[in-house]
Amino acid sequence: RLEQAAPSGSIYVDDAIASRVPGRQVVPGTHRLARRPAAAGQARTPPPDPAAERFLAPEIAAVESIGVPAGEHRRTAVAFLDLGGLSEIERSEGIEGVHQRLSRVAQAIEDARHEYAVQWTATDLGDDATVFILYAGAPVAIERADERLLRACSDIREMCSGLPVRIGVHSGRAFAADIGAIDRRTYAVIGDTTNMAARLMAKAPVGGVLASRDVIDRAGPTHS
Repeated sequence: RLEQAAPSGSIYVDDAIASRVPGRQVVPGTHRLARRPAAAGQARTPPPDPAAERFLAPEIAAVESIGVPAGEHRRTAVAFLDLGGLSEIERSEGIEGVHQRLSRVAQAIEDARHEYAVQWTATDLGDDATVFILYAGAPVAIERADERLLRACSDIREMCSGLPVRIGVHSGRAFAADIGAIDRRTYAVIGDTTNMAARLMAKAPVGGVLASRDVIDRAGPTHS
């Protein structure tokens, strides 16, 4: 809600955080963090990242280690997976119930990632849902990317049977790049292809996978 209330270029915090922020870092009478002048400094180099191999897939870790500042346009299949109803689960079962379901979905995605060589690159935590984002064809091109991602999503749906999961899949040309600052960045695929996958997810029935005609045509008739 604070994110929606904050105007462009501002950071809003709640009362609990505002009470703990020292000095004049919060504008009086508001929930807005005050701006501070940017400090002049020397150019930084990427810090060593010993955790990269443990927490990132090898393909993503390789990109993060060298960076892709210019980015590239490439054909990519993109899937958005939504696990909803988390507020109700928390009310009825506590945060342990939410954690159990998130872990079950995460394990299903990880199993499918290994099976089909797709990439799980991002997780977006929301008020009542968590969205997981998967790619095939980026950062490394693979054969039959659409088919692999569609098969992965089908397996994930089966492994998450009984959970309020919805999945949208689309493919097309997209812009892929290493995005962020020198010491905090992420690999992302952005553009209309990604946006369409998100919209398909929003239209998918609970427990279903909704793929665009482009994906189905490239994956083959057995997936229609």
